[in-house]
Amino acid sequence: MTWEEMTSMAAEEGFAAAVVTDTKDIPFDPSFRPLCAENLCGKYGANYSCPPDCGTPDEMRARIYNERRVELAFEEHRFFDVRRWKIAEKCLRPIPKAWNIEGDTPEKFYKLVDMKENDTRIFTTPKHYWLAIPNSQLNINGQLVQNPGY
Repeated sequence: MTWEEMTSMAAEEGFAAAVVTDTKDIPFDPSFRPLCAENLCGKYGANYSCPPDCGTPDEMRARIYNERRVELAFEEHRFFDVRRWKIAEKCLRPIPKAWNIEGDTPEKFYKLVDMKENDTRIFTTPKHYWLAIPNSQLNINGQLVQNPGY
C-alpha cells in the first residue's frame, strides 16, 4: 500500500487532515502517559503496546532493541541499528567474547573467554558511525567530500 493510498483511506474514514509521517518525527511526551490510565480508548491493559504492559519508555525501548537484535540477527540489520541508535560503543566491545575452543570438556568449552584476534577492534566515535564514501563516487561527483576520518 502506498502512502497516497493510506492517506486516501484515512480521508474516507473521516480523517481529513491525515498525513503519513516517519515515527522519528513524532516527539515523545511523557505527560500523556497518565491519560492512558483513564482508559478513554479502552485499550489500557488490553494492548501489548499500551500501558501498563509496555512499561516505562526506557523499558519499551529496550524491548524494541532486543526484539530487533533477536529477530534480525542474521539479516545484517544489527550493523546499522547500533549506529542509528548510537549504542555502538556499548555493543561493539573492543574484545569480543567467544566459547573456549581449546576446552577439552563441555564445561571448559562452553565457558566464555576473550576471543583471540590478530587486531583489537576499536570503535572510534564519531568516525565509525559513518561509512566511507567509495572513491569511485567521489570521482564522479567532485562536490562530494569524504566523511571525516576516512
